[in-house]
Amino acid sequence: DKQYGQKKENGEEVADRLLHFSKQIYDRLEPKNKHAFLGILIYGYQMELPISAKAHDHHAGTICNFPTRYDHTRPINDPTSPKNRHFQGLLKGWGAQLKQLGYYDYYGHWYLFGPWVMTHKMREDLPLFRDLGGTFCVLECQPNFASQGINHYISGQLMWNVDADVDELMDEFFEKYYGPAEVPMRNYWRGAERFFALTRSGTHAERAAYDPAFWTELAGYLAEAEKAVSGSNVAQRFKDRVTFAKDGLEYGLAIG
Repeated sequence: DKQYGQKKENGEEVADRLLHFSKQIYDRLEPKNKHAFLGILIYGYQMELPISAKAHDHHAGTICNFPTRYDHTRPINDPTSPKNRHFQGLLKGWGAQLKQLGYYDYYGHWYLFGPWVMTHKMREDLPLFRDLGGTFCVLECQPNFASQGINHYISGQLMWNVDADVDELMDEFFEKYYGPAEVPMRNYWRGAERFFALTRSGTHAERAAYDPAFWTELAGYLAEAEKAVSGSNVAQRFKDRVTFAKDGLEYGLAIG
């Protein structure tokens, strides 16, 4: 570490040594394998930029926007979030070093099973990542479509076209997926998004769901949606989808 100017001896900033190690491995590859990329997850003790080590041309990295370390109440480029300003600096630094830079984020929550709506972030974060040199994504969407499915849909669409209009995509989702319940379900998802977007800046954005008003307001929209699909002439798929969302909300509330 010291040969690259790293004075910390607690092992908590190891990017220089990992770049050094990656170059050693790459140099030992047989010529037929020189096309391959060697990569690290830029996470934990690997997050901070190297001091003086330089990445070789076939080194790749995937930088992780971890919710307990960075701010998921705001887009990365929001100036009101000090933690995100730090993360944006890491994005710029690693993007300048690496020809292949991946982005790892969480668009599904691993212990909040109620609504967790990140569309206000992804609409800005993913184009920003591309503009800062990003080339691929690893997006963790938990298998809880009932209460976080809008994240799955929008992130999937942005993978096809990162410049797509997110408002148009959301309108398409509400109209085609919910049919007669389009309006109350739009209010449901947009209402959940509003709670997260207006939460005070900081880590652990799931604290928006600690507000009892969060659950009460969303339950009201679902009650309206149930009425909208109650008619005998409404296709069963629309009834099922509203019920699915209600089950997701109730399950998330039940397990806290």
